[in-house]
This record gives sequence, structure tokens and C-alpha cells, in this order.
Amino acid sequence: MNLSVLWRWLSESKNQKTLAWLGGGVIIVMGGLWQVYVHFSDSPTEDKPYISNVSASNGDIASGGAVTIGDHAIVQTGAGTITIGFTLEQFETQLKQREQAVRTELDQANKADKDKIANLEKQLADIQAKLNNPEDALEAYKTKLAQAYQAIDTLKREVLPEQIKQAQQTLTQGNTADAETLFKQVLARGTENAAQAAYQLGELAENRVAYASAEGYFSKAVQLQADNTQYLNAAGRLAFIRGHYTEAEPLMKRALSIDEASYGKDHPNVARDLNNLAQLLKATNRLAEAEPLSRRATLIFARSLGWQHPNTKIVSSNWTAILSKRGKQPDVELKKLQAETQTAPNRP
Repeated sequence: MNLSVLWRWLSESKNQKTLAWLGGGVIIVMGGLWQVYVHFSDSPTEDKPYISNVSASNGDIASGGAVTIGDHAIVQTGAGTITIGFTLEQFETQLKQREQAVRTELDQANKADKDKIANLEKQLADIQAKLNNPEDALEAYKTKLAQAYQAIDTLKREVLPEQIKQAQQTLTQGNTADAETLFKQVLARGTENAAQAAYQLGELAENRVAYASAEGYFSKAVQLQADNTQYLNAAGRLAFIRGHYTEAEPLMKRALSIDEASYGKDHPNVARDLNNLAQLLKATNRLAEAEPLSRRATLIFARSLGWQHPNTKIVSSNWTAILSKRGKQPDVELKKLQAETQTAPNRP
């Protein structure tokens, strides 16, 4: 039995139970063999935290990394660089294929299934928005690929090095199939990395505008790690996108509560959560509840990032839109808030 076969055998839960029954001595031997296997294999680089920036789009706040636009994106990481070679032409071809698949599904949908039709129309609109601005969409796609690439590094203790190498290599070529297969294997095993695997599957599904799959994976990540605000926000966002407002609201509120306890009430992460919840309340026509949350989000971003920052501009635009819907004077209220940020202490 070579070491690759041995590791696959060890990965089976029934075989792990057999080893546990046989006793610790056998397990120590097996562990030593695995260490030898890791040492003499093409192991990935050491896991390093991925440094991300807060960015905003379509009234939402999301995490994104530093990726350059072009035929080859070079992503700076703690472990070096990740070069993603995926041309704009290839990306547009991929989007058009996805657009055609959604159109076909829409044509075949039962006319009585209004929820499915609405979701397919939403997906189609989002694909067309990407095609209308392909450069920015490609940048976002490369960022997701880089994040998945780094997430795979964390799996090196439970996945064969050749699997990791293959999945990461194909990610740099814009192909997510091998990475998704790997993440699905980890999710099925239910190890400590299962929640992260589910989250990465959701990210990749969302990025190709497969919203039903994305929502399912994000929900699974929350089931596995209920206090992880990254997973809570992702699940809430997809539920919101799909019009599942009843499911989205408790997820968003929980994320807000945890972030306030973790970072304090004036942190940009809290502003992101406030904005997301306010947008949900706006969508459900609860404007009186949405307005103070949106105002507070604007105030936090203005004080922490400045009025000219993209996040502040987007969140303040969301707030003034709510003011307009309530019959108030957005310009007047905005000037009041701008004056408040210059004179009041840094508390919303």
C-alpha cells in the first residue's frame, strides 16, 4: 500500500473508527507515516491570513481583496503572490454561456411557479449587469478565485497534496471544478474545515450567479458555525437576493449583534451590518425602522473612513433614498449629519 492509498484509506470514517478501536499505538504509527508523506510531497505554502478590504456594491457591503484588472491578476498574499490568468474574452464567454442556461431554464419553468421565475429573472438581470461592466465583474471573479485558492491551503492536513495542487492550478486558469470537488469532499466528511468548505462553495456558486446553490451552501456553513458573522452575512445576503426576507432577517440581526459585541458599536463591520439590515427593512416597506439604522451606518462610515470613501457614499445614498421615500428632505438631513461628524465625538 503506497502512502497515497494509505491516506485515502485513513480518510474513510469507518477505517478511522477501526484504528480508534485498535488503540493508540497503531494511530501513532499511522500519524508518523502521514508526516513522512507530507514531508516528501509537493506541499502547499503555509497558511497565512488573507488581507481583505471592505468594499461596497449595489447597496451591500462585502469583503474583497486587492486584485489587478487585466489578462493576469497578481494577488499579493502573506505567502507570496497568486497569478490568475483568465482573459476578459474568456470571462465574457463564460457569462454568456451562463446567461443562455438561465434563459433556457426560464423558458422551461412552470408559469405557475412565480417564485422560481422571479429568481431566474433576478439571476438573468445580474448576469446582464456583469456583461455591461465586464472589467469590474472580472476583477471580482478573480478575487473570489484567489480567496478559494488560499482557503484550499487550510485543507492540507486532510487532503492529498496532489489534489490541492490540481485544484489550485485550475483555479489560476479560471476553472473552479476541481476546487468545488475538493470542497464538497471536505464538507461531506464533516471535519473542522467543513463550514469553510461550505462557505467557499457558496462564494463560487454566487459568483457564477447560481443563487439557489449559493444560499444552500451558506445556510449549511451557518448550521455548522452559528456564530461566524462572515457566514451569517453571506447567508442573509443570499436569502435577501432571493426574496426570502423572513429567513434573511434573523441572520442579519444575529450578525449585527455579534459584531457589536466583538468590535464595539462604532466599527465599520457594524456599519456594514446596519446597512444590510436597513436595506432588508426597506425592501419589506418598514421604512421607519430602516431609517435610523441607515443613518447610523452612514455616520459610522463617515467618521471612520471619511465622506469621500466609496462605502460612505453608497451607504449615505441608501439612507437618502429611504428619506425620500418617507417624504423627508434628504439634502437637509445630509447636511445636518455632515455637520454632526465635524463637531460631535466619535459616537453615533
